[in-house]
Amino acid sequence: MELSQFIIPLAILLVAVVYSSVGHGGASGYLAVLAIAGIDPDITRPTALVLNLFVASIASYHFWRTGNFSARLFISFAIASIPFAFLGGVLRMPTHIYKYVLGGVLAFAAARLVWRFSDDREFRLPSLPVALFAGASSDFFPDWSALAAAYF
Repeated sequence: MELSQFIIPLAILLVAVVYSSVGHGGASGYLAVLAIAGIDPDITRPTALVLNLFVASIASYHFWRTGNFSARLFISFAIASIPFAFLGGVLRMPTHIYKYVLGGVLAFAAARLVWRFSDDREFRLPSLPVALFAGASSDFFPDWSALAAAYF
């Protein structure tokens, strides 16, 4: 057995634990681990999706169980996000473009970690048009490119 057969699953487990501890699914982490391991994008995309759905489902359940779920907010995003996620999943980004997009998005995400954000704004629900646009765009582009929705 090769050492990579132990390191890759261990790295994926570490990503799942760290991301789920803050309520995320971890798709970007899985994509990064699999890309570093040199695994073909045609394998990394569905693998990251399945892992992300599994981990995000656990986090969503705990979120709902503690009473932090808003059906109105969910529905306003889901109305547009579900069909656009399907459309984005049906369309395929060419692999040679995917590698550059993945690198750019991960670099942008790393740069965002350096920027500071203020938390002094009051939370309010978005209007329906804003929620529809956010739901559609945040699910179309990630599914088209197989990148994490949080980046978009």
